[in-house]
Amino acid sequence: MAAGAAYTRRVDTFARVRVVAIPSDEEGLESVELESRTGARVTVFAFGESLALGDVASVELHPLDIVEDFEDVFSGNSEHESGLQRLGDDWAYRVKGQVVGLDGDTLHVDAAGFIVHLSGLTRDQRVVGAWVSVTVSRMDLTRVQ
Repeated sequence: MAAGAAYTRRVDTFARVRVVAIPSDEEGLESVELESRTGARVTVFAFGESLALGDVASVELHPLDIVEDFEDVFSGNSEHESGLQRLGDDWAYRVKGQVVGLDGDTLHVDAAGFIVHLSGLTRDQRVVGAWVSVTVSRMDLTRVQ
């Protein structure tokens, strides 16, 4: 590699997960509970995705809304924690993890083995490696083929 050349590590933008539960819902919402390689669990919306109990799949998680602004996201995880914490009975989650990649304005955050895509915060490559903490209103799943 030439002196001064940048090294870019390939980052997967998806996570391999296992479907551990399909919650019954009287409102007909399509949700699944997933388990990451670290044993962490999260319940997400899976509209139009065909998943069965026990399936192992490659998935991306996309939040519906990000609650905090840039400064709060990048200053709220000085402890370098990684995980997803459900906030009450709502679909909101606290996402804590490390930025492992950036495509355009979409951050790829490793949160306890789940890759969460956060869009619209920055296009600055210097945030790769930073630790973040953000509240999202809910997360939708997209299966990667």
